[in-house]
Amino acid sequence: MIELRDLKVRGLAPLTLTVPAGERRVLGVKSPSARERLLDAVAGAGPWLSGGVRICGVDMAQRPLVARGHLGYCPGRPCLDPAMTVRETLAFWWRAREMEKGLAARMDKVLELCGLTGRKAVRVGRLEAADQARLCLARALLHDPEALVMDGLAPLNGLGGGVLEKINQGRALLIAAADQGEPVEEEP
Repeated sequence: MIELRDLKVRGLAPLTLTVPAGERRVLGVKSPSARERLLDAVAGAGPWLSGGVRICGVDMAQRPLVARGHLGYCPGRPCLDPAMTVRETLAFWWRAREMEKGLAARMDKVLELCGLTGRKAVRVGRLEAADQARLCLARALLHDPEALVMDGLAPLNGLGGGVLEKINQGRALLIAAADQGEPVEEEP
């Protein structure tokens, strides 16, 4: 579950919402910088001015590492090392989460879901922008999080019907998009 309680980030009015497991909310935030600040705050990667964030019942301000353990984050601008291969990238993030076993099977599953089957040996810098976005999504899903936040729907483009439903199955999903969803009030 993703819970925002009067969450205030610069450029947006306070936001209160709950996204239970298995459901998704799409928020319309036109400003790319405000959208990024909102999702960074939800993911515990950026500051917020007031209010609170809970991920699967864990307060992000009080126990950020535990809260982040329940969360996958797919930002709009993927932070990927162009010299690493797809396999190396996912293995790096697996180790960063201090997970030890099951990487090969989990990697195959998320690469198939994200339309990157057969791309393990390709260097990230050689991937097209759409495939880099899908790799960012694969990285966010790698540890099978209970909640996922995404900046836009670009990583899903070209993946065919049903992928969004598979990703959302049993998982709270919060998507912020420029031109879709419930409008979020922006401040000047």
